[in-house]
Amino acid sequence: MSARDLYKGLNIKHRFSAWVDQNFKDFDEKTDFTTVPGSTVVGNDAIKRIEDRNDE
Repeated sequence: MSARDLYKGLNIKHRFSAWVDQNFKDFDEKTDFTTVPGSTVVGNDAIKRIEDRNDE
């Protein structure tokens, strides 16, 4: 499951990046999760590249 899917499923009201910073600080990348490239559409319909986190 991706961090973004979990965030959406939990209906978190905080900004996604702030939620990740707060909740992933005690995890180790490549041990507890991996980052994967992705994209999202921003307010002006432009596509922004993002990194998502997936649990292992």
